[in-house]
Amino acid sequence: IEQADQMLAMFVKDFAQLYDKCFMTLNIHQLLHLADNVRELGPLYVSSCFQYESKNGFLLKLIKGSQNIDDQIITGLSFVQKLPELKAKCIQNDSEAKEIYEAMYSQDKLKRKGKLNEDVFVLGCTKDRVLRKEESDALYPFIGTYTKTIPCFLRMEFFHQFIYGSEYKRMYKRNNSCVSYIIDGNEYFGEVRFFVDTKQGAVAVINNYRCISDNWNSQVFAVEKTNVIHCIYVRCITSGLLIIEVKDTDYQRIFFSRFPNKFETD
Repeated sequence: IEQADQMLAMFVKDFAQLYDKCFMTLNIHQLLHLADNVRELGPLYVSSCFQYESKNGFLLKLIKGSQNIDDQIITGLSFVQKLPELKAKCIQNDSEAKEIYEAMYSQDKLKRKGKLNEDVFVLGCTKDRVLRKEESDALYPFIGTYTKTIPCFLRMEFFHQFIYGSEYKRMYKRNNSCVSYIIDGNEYFGEVRFFVDTKQGAVAVINNYRCISDNWNSQVFAVEKTNVIHCIYVRCITSGLLIIEVKDTDYQRIFFSRFPNKFETD
């Protein structure tokens, strides 16, 4: 902590000369307080204000005009808080009213296309895929035959996390395809290619990555890609992972990071 505090102070001191004064924003000043925050509250990843920032965004959406802003917020909040009570009293299951309610109350959520397990859902449609030989070989124990094409899907909601196949073309902002999973009691790491729904359950086809760090139980650990393809039931996935690629002129290193908490959705 002391070393980080000194390095951050030096960075802030030299920032204006490195990047110009116009970029000296509040966020730069806040770097000077990070060490004290860790001393008082523990590691940075155990505390967060993003939840409150999200709630502020929700409150802003309740304001529709420049007059009587306080009344607008109170009325909007009262309406939102009353919805669950009205649902319990007035709406029947499998009714059109329930569908309208779900659309109003969960409009920002991706549309679920099917339920695989408790808290595990298919997102998006299923499309036929032409399999490579190694994929067909790996899937054989699960489907009992060698095939050239098979229906697959590329997105899944997994216990409120989103896991996408690496071939999903609209994955721009972040890579949501890296996971940890269990085979015969051992933990493995990899990048999901796609998912296949079989009679025994949904299966993930994964490019395996080998851990090259001394301690793979740490928050961040180095990995390297292998030529091994693993096929596992989706229920064997333990968590999503964040992938970090460090590129330089002489080398490229890849790291996986475990998510420090599962309460934030972004």
